Amino acid sequence: KALFYSAEVIKFFGFFYIVDAVFLVLGLFQMFSQKRKLFYLLVSILLIAPISTAVSMHGFSILNRGILILPIILIFITYGVYSSYYLIQNILLRKIFAAGTVISYIVGFSLFMYTYFFILPIQLISHYRTTTRALAKYLSFETDRRSKITIIARDPQVLYTGILFYLPRSS
Repeated sequence: KALFYSAEVIKFFGFFYIVDAVFLVLGLFQMFSQKRKLFYLLVSILLIAPISTAVSMHGFSILNRGILILPIILIFITYGVYSSYYLIQNILLRKIFAAGTVISYIVGFSLFMYTYFFILPIQLISHYRTTTRALAKYLSFETDRRSKITIIARDPQVLYTGILFYLPRSS
């Protein structure tokens, strides 16, 4: 789900486009049938790579710590596009396939840019500037340092960095 549909912050966009899911499956099958040694090498790297992420508890997200898996998946997707293009024998159908692939990536990129520049700023403003900023303001009013304030949060590390950012600095 996170690879193709919903990444951490941006909803409706993962690390790859939806059309990449089709090319990933085609690339896996084509590489398995045509270049079996390379397929086994890449799959073994793909299986070994998450071990360091699973062992480590440092950082915000598993996906960010496992980011080195993405180039292996990209190799399979690229091989899927490449082999699909050369499987088509008819020159006209090959050009139609190339044009359709380019158009689908342009549409995906345009939707990503729209989401990134118009939707995401609204989501982030509502996420950081209201609750975290209000909490930081409340904490700045607390002058009695002996009283203990307990804050329960779903993602405490993000909340902590936001509070540090919005907390007024004393000179």
